[in-house]
Amino acid sequence: MPMRIGKASIGLILAAGACLAVLLAAPATAQESSAMKQVGMVRTGAGTFTMDVEGADLRTVLKAVAEFSGRNIVVGKDVKASVHVSLRNVAWEDALRQILRSNGLDYVEEGGILRVDDALRLNSEANEREAAHAKQQELVPLETTIIKLNYANASELGTALSSSMSRRGQMQVDRRTNSLIVTDLPNNLETVTKMAQALDSTTPQIEITAKLVDVDAEALRGLGIEWNVGPATPEFWAGIDDPANPGQKILPGGGALHNGNHTVNAAGEHNTPVSDP
Repeated sequence: MPMRIGKASIGLILAAGACLAVLLAAPATAQESSAMKQVGMVRTGAGTFTMDVEGADLRTVLKAVAEFSGRNIVVGKDVKASVHVSLRNVAWEDALRQILRSNGLDYVEEGGILRVDDALRLNSEANEREAAHAKQQELVPLETTIIKLNYANASELGTALSSSMSRRGQMQVDRRTNSLIVTDLPNNLETVTKMAQALDSTTPQIEITAKLVDVDAEALRGLGIEWNVGPATPEFWAGIDDPANPGQKILPGGGALHNGNHTVNAAGEHNTPVSDP
């Protein structure tokens, strides 16, 4: 005899099945952990961490670094390596560079993404890009401008600016007008022009200003200053010769001028000829 199952029973069976599915999935979710936990990476400060691993998969370590730094990291398809490091409180950029270099790898930043690959391959790509850029620059038409200098010497300044020009650039000096005639790529031309304008300045000098002021004697007395200028009384003495050393003196000669309360002393030799008195 067929068993009849009511609608209520069917609802209970479906609910029980859903609960069982959740219970079966729960252990798997609990077992999942981030890459940082897998490699034992512990944050120690702003941008620094500690990690101690032996034989960890490089891709897992790079994923942990990406989680820690919040940066996007793309790993080349042929990159495979194991990581053996013991790091203590290091910046993630320094740790990343050292981990990669120890495995012959490196990274470049392209559009905000860190691309990890073989160091030789990345270096070769950089050289190819540089060669392509240089070839492209060969096709750019040159431009010419005249830079008129007001203060700097054109010959001296031209020597200083020549190092900033491209391989195709040329510079001529017009001494008559103290100008530079520069031919180069547009970008380099703009750079050289700005440098020339910045260096074309006056040489700093010190200005000394002196003023002569006539002051009445009565005004000086009001300030408590009295200059007693009057007839001066001269006084001279010849000194004492040294008997043991002819031509030398035990006491040198000299003189003095007495003017009121002021005395000016002057040491000297008597009978000393004066040229063009």
